[in-house]
Amino acid sequence: KDKEKSLFVNAVKYISNTKPDDSQRISRASIINSLDIPSKYFMSRGFSENILTKYDVGDCTKSGKPMSGRAVVPVYDNNRKYMVGCTGRATTEKCDVCNHYHLEKDCPKQESLYLYCKWRHNYGFKTQNHLYNYWFAQEHIKQSRSVILVESPGNVWRLEEAGIHNSVAIFGSSLADIQKRLINKITATKTLSFTFKQKIAEDIETG
Repeated sequence: KDKEKSLFVNAVKYISNTKPDDSQRISRASIINSLDIPSKYFMSRGFSENILTKYDVGDCTKSGKPMSGRAVVPVYDNNRKYMVGCTGRATTEKCDVCNHYHLEKDCPKQESLYLYCKWRHNYGFKTQNHLYNYWFAQEHIKQSRSVILVESPGNVWRLEEAGIHNSVAIFGSSLADIQKRLINKITATKTLSFTFKQKIAEDIETG
């Protein structure tokens, strides 16, 4: 019963969600101007310049910003016109003392350690309400009537590099109700869900 109530509440919130005021939203053009694209950090991880440029993935080199010192992955609305949120990956190695990621020589104070995690979303970004790459993938999903669910933006980029264009990332390992509705809206009938870690393990087992 509790699960049914939760599903009902989420459905009402989704249906009654009002259209945001465009004047208060951050445009894609503003995002491009604020980042150093393509991200040197993700290029060092083996991602191509073309794929990072396509997805506007860049490094935030401006001091004093919430994402300063991070490689930033913007998440756009369905029309790829406005940013609905972003996630930033720390570009430093994990500190052996505090087990967090910081540029400063000294470790941050205990009360602010949460700001120095490996991945950090911008304030107010509700990942459960969005699917990464939905803006590009929706037409391919409609055509193929299938969707590939992966955990992270990096998984999407690898599939794109391999010529597979109907994947979306769910920002973790759990598919939320609103994310399910987004998929249902574009009438996908076949869903393949996997993680690259699982795939690598399978490849090792089979030689």
